[in-house]
Amino acid sequence: MKEIGLWFMTGPNGPYMTLVNCMQQDWFWIGMMVLANTFVILGYFEFARRNYKAYKRSIMNEGDSDIARSYMSLIWVFIFCAFCGYAYPLISIVAPVKKAFVLITFVLAAVTWRMIVNANSVDFYNEIFKKK
Repeated sequence: MKEIGLWFMTGPNGPYMTLVNCMQQDWFWIGMMVLANTFVILGYFEFARRNYKAYKRSIMNEGDSDIARSYMSLIWVFIFCAFCGYAYPLISIVAPVKKAFVLITFVLAAVTWRMIVNANSVDFYNEIFKKK
């Protein structure tokens, strides 16, 4: 198990640096980054929560439709965006797991493109953004 952890944190020329080392232990700006990223993550999760409510309404009204599945895809895109763009830098402050970030970003890409392909088959965007 230790070898797997080392694989995530080392490259061909030795171990990766933590973000603390990259930022030369500039604690003020590290703290500002933590604060800003936390607010963005909370915003992403609030967006996902609100879309989950829309997803539940869509399931109740239409059953397991393309639009309901598109809502769920959108939720996953926002969750993975929150992780890849904002939670990962917080993790990298102390754990330089660069390879894990790349693998999770591939998952984000797959979910994003699945949503794009499915959105072509339904009028998803007009359904979400229609005026009520």
